[in-house]
Amino acid sequence: MPIDPQIQTAIAQARALGAPRPEQTPIETARRAYRERYRGRGVEFAGDVLATELSIPTSDGVIPAWLYAPPGTALSEALPLLIYFHGGGFVLGDAESYAAQSALLAQRLRCRVLFPEF
Repeated sequence: MPIDPQIQTAIAQARALGAPRPEQTPIETARRAYRERYRGRGVEFAGDVLATELSIPTSDGVIPAWLYAPPGTALSEALPLLIYFHGGGFVLGDAESYAAQSALLAQRLRCRVLFPEF
C-alpha cells in the first residue's frame, strides 16, 4: 500500500531538517517531542470537568486510566461513555497530552470519556 501523499510530504520535510529516523530516536525523546507537538496544536480547555484517575484491573496487570465527566453531573447519573484510544500507535501519546481534548469531549458531548493509558 502506498504512503499517503501528505505523510510523504511530512517525512520529506523532517528529513530535510535533519530529523533522525523514528527507529533511531530514543523512545523517551520521541514521546516528549510528540507531547510538545500535540500541545502545540492548540486544543485548550478551561471548563469545569471532573477528571478522576482510575486503575483498571486486567488478567495482564493494571491499566491506568482517566475518567472525565461533564460539569454538573453526579456519579450516579447515567450517561453515554466514550472510550478514547489515542493515536501514537500505542507507543507515543499519553493522558497528559490528551487531557484537554478528553475534557472538551466530555463537556461538549455531555458524556463520560474514559482514557485508558496504554
